[in-house]
Parts: sequence; C-alpha cells; structure tokens
Amino acid sequence: MFNAKSKSHSQIIECEANECSFNQKGRCRALGINVGGPEPLCDTFINEDLKGGILNAATKVGACKVKSCVHNRLLQCTAPGIRVIFENNRALCVTYQL
Repeated sequence: MFNAKSKSHSQIIECEANECSFNQKGRCRALGINVGGPEPLCDTFINEDLKGGILNAATKVGACKVKSCVHNRLLQCTAPGIRVIFENNRALCVTYQL
C-alpha cells in the first residue's frame, strides 16, 4: 500500500487547459484531479460557462489510472508536479512518461 506520509500527492504546477471551468489564469482551482487511463487525460476537465474551484487551491493529483506511466505507484502519481496542456480538445498530462 502507498504510504501517504512518505510522499505527498503530486501538485499541478501548470494547467494550459484554459477551456476548463477550474482553470483561472493558467492555474487549476480544483481541490484535486484524477488522471484517467489508459490515456493520461485529466478526468476533472469540464467545459462550462461557470468558473469553479477555490482561488488559492494547491491542486493535487488524487488518483492516476495510467498504469504505464513511470510516475504511477499503486495508482498514485509520484512526480514532483505535473503539467496539463489542452490539445485536440482534451486536457492532457504531459508529465506522463513510459
């Protein structure tokens, strides 16, 4: 089992998915995101007119379902931080590595 005391959840360093309702000036304002599998997509991405989230949130990765990523340890992201971009109408974790 993952030891939460030994390593904190990865933080979202930058989010370029400006279309997301949780994005405010390049920062994710959700309390946490999940990265879905098999592709490294942000499952929390939502494109609505309403902006949401918490202004000073230190957004973390709650779960990572991309088993092939080197940062995935027992469904938790162990990268020091992740970056999310918006490409082909999808919010993509570019910290993903094989």
